[in-house]
Amino acid sequence: MFKHFKNLNNNKIFQDKLKQHKLTNNFSKRNFFNMPPGFGFSSTTKYLVIGFSGMYLIKLFMNERSYIQEFFYHKYALQYKKIHTLVTSHFVSTNILDFIINVIITGLIGTNLEMMYGSAVYSKLVLSSMALGSLFLILFHKDNSFIKSEAILRGMMMYLVLANPNASFMLFPLPFSIKAKFLGAILVGIDLLTRKYVNFGGTFAAAAITTGII
Repeated sequence: MFKHFKNLNNNKIFQDKLKQHKLTNNFSKRNFFNMPPGFGFSSTTKYLVIGFSGMYLIKLFMNERSYIQEFFYHKYALQYKKIHTLVTSHFVSTNILDFIINVIITGLIGTNLEMMYGSAVYSKLVLSSMALGSLFLILFHKDNSFIKSEAILRGMMMYLVLANPNASFMLFPLPFSIKAKFLGAILVGIDLLTRKYVNFGGTFAAAAITTGII
């Protein structure tokens, strides 16, 4: 989990947003769990958290097998007219720990991305990550398993990395920092080694937005 990042003095967009929102540190100092509206989440992030929460709430009222078959993506999903899985697979959680991690990463990174770069850019990032992630599911998921997508979270992480490649991140609980560009390389390597090609939907979305392609 990102604890803080530094060395962003050369990023004019960030500095302008920093002054605008009167931030005293690189990440927002607002009370994460006790600030309305949306429990401290920014507007777009609030709806993402509602999506994760809603899907996990449904999971509590269904047996595991039915939940996976109904909301995770499978290579025969389109054939069996389960088109909704192209959306729901982005918000499902495999267990309570997975759900908590999804919400915390979305809340911490998403809220600050929206504050720094604006709702329009952040919403474009989220929607593009979902769209490309869904496309990659169709193109590359060919085995007989059910799969969830982490393209939205990967898009957030990679946008932060690509927009600030020379920033230094402190990874909790590790006692040392790492350059953003090296962190990005690690994330890409992990996705390649684990064959989570759907996550590249978020990576490509982040790259396209930071380079002005979309």
